[in-house]
Amino acid sequence: MLFDHYKEQQKQLKKTTVVVNDSESQLRNQINIFLWTRTALHLTRLIDKERNVIKERHEKKLLSLKIPVKSDGFNNKLVYNFSYRVLTPAEESLLSKGWKYAVTVKKLNVLNMKCNLEYMYNSLQHYGLLKGPGTATKIKGLLNDFGLNTEKILKHAISNLSKEETEAITLSKDSNLVISKVDKGNAIVVLNKDDYLSKAQELLNDQSAFKKLNSNLTIKREHEFINFLLELKRNKLITEDHYKIMRPRTGSRTPEAYFLVKVHKNNLPLRPIISSYDSYNYNTAKYLANLLTPALRDAPSYVKDTFDFVDKIQNNKQMPGLLCSLDVSSLFTNVPLEKAIPIAIEKIRKYHPLLPIDDTNLKELFYYCTKTTNFKFNNENYD
Repeated sequence: MLFDHYKEQQKQLKKTTVVVNDSESQLRNQINIFLWTRTALHLTRLIDKERNVIKERHEKKLLSLKIPVKSDGFNNKLVYNFSYRVLTPAEESLLSKGWKYAVTVKKLNVLNMKCNLEYMYNSLQHYGLLKGPGTATKIKGLLNDFGLNTEKILKHAISNLSKEETEAITLSKDSNLVISKVDKGNAIVVLNKDDYLSKAQELLNDQSAFKKLNSNLTIKREHEFINFLLELKRNKLITEDHYKIMRPRTGSRTPEAYFLVKVHKNNLPLRPIISSYDSYNYNTAKYLANLLTPALRDAPSYVKDTFDFVDKIQNNKQMPGLLCSLDVSSLFTNVPLEKAIPIAIEKIRKYHPLLPIDDTNLKELFYYCTKTTNFKFNNENYD
């Protein structure tokens, strides 16, 4: 919405610029050069005065929101350094570009690119997205053209980093540091690796939430889960299509834990994140989440996004009461599964009454996605 407004303002600015240039040309032709010089100088002063008023107004707004108005201030706001190392201006500038900044590359690992393109094609095929007539051939041709043209394009690409910023990339090779995204916002935090591991270990030592394992259980659980899905299919409790959707690929990835730093809180606590992509229960978790989506949207407490929240507030200005914000410590590890799962099953039954699977086996699917999720961190296995 803001981008659309910005584009509209850009169009208006272009139109106004054309009108101003035409008016200036006409005025020059009607008055002598001496009078024109004085007029132009007077107009420039008026424009500068108005620009300074607008600039001052916006700077006050930004400062009231505690947003720096100078680039150095932005860099400091976007980079939090709690490590032993004093960052150079180039290193700070590089990190301030953000976690998702795409650095222009000159050299390309052709083998990796071909492997990634083949993996992409096989994934599309696996999930049944190439069923249309001629679709597979067309996609294969597009991916092939992409591979051939990418290397040519990169040869003429202009670097989007300065020489100093390019050299600062070596910061990532410092094995005593951890560079991470902060918990809130898009800022970057730099920590001593020992401090990071120590804080992470404090969380993982909480036996009410995590349990240390002697070995990696991924292969064993993958095998058990595939057999469970096959049993459901044989008993016609799930269809062939649903079986394909939920079945993990052989050789599932073991989930990995990483931690985001809460720089807005004292003592810099960490928030644990378990990256479960391509794990043995990942597809089933997505399947169950899709079944629950209609129930979430119909809930009276459902808020789609920030804009939806603002609309709800504006439409209920006259409603009596207090607006409260509640925070739950370690929400996900403290959810009572024995109470939450039956509620989830009840909602699925309401919105999918023809689903053939019974409650007992549906509960077992939820257990596979919640209670049996092993992961690894720092070469150790946890559950």
